[in-house]
Amino acid sequence: VTFEYIETKNDLCGKPSRTKGACDSTLKDENVCKYEYLHVSKTLQFTGNGAMNNYDTTSTNTAPWLEKKTIISTITIGEITTIGNYAFNGCTGITTISFPTTLTSIGSNAFNGCTGLQTVTNWGSITTIGNYAFNGCTSLTTLTLPDSLKIIESYAFNGCTQVKTITFYKVTTIGENAFNNCDEVTSIKIP
Repeated sequence: VTFEYIETKNDLCGKPSRTKGACDSTLKDENVCKYEYLHVSKTLQFTGNGAMNNYDTTSTNTAPWLEKKTIISTITIGEITTIGNYAFNGCTGITTISFPTTLTSIGSNAFNGCTGLQTVTNWGSITTIGNYAFNGCTSLTTLTLPDSLKIIESYAFNGCTQVKTITFYKVTTIGENAFNNCDEVTSIKIP
């Protein structure tokens, strides 16, 4: 998959104010997940209604916005259906995320090492959380997972050392060590 960066408009410091591209250039136009990074507000915006690619940590297949991973502070997600593997790996500046109702899957390592992430305000219609998806999110304190969630894969919340409360509803599969090293948990609620 090839990604195209389109730099437009310079801000007052001479830096491009926007970076644009497609999350998956193999999809038809009506199903393309597109992203745009707004330099001034440090916001990464996703639009469209497709799925993100899966990425990894090799230099040839990292998410194109990860070159800004330490400065991205806000992510807005449109009608995306899947967050790809390693999509936001190491984005330490993100503090809050809200997923759209169209989201059904979060890939492996998607938010791995997002140490600033404190809150997920809406989990969408998610059914699966991948391996190590929120590994090392050391600022999360509460996990209120949606009733649509069926599968929590291995190590999904490993190392979320500040989580105190976990609530989940209709989960049918919890992978090995899904909540490993969540040492502060004082309450698990299964209504």
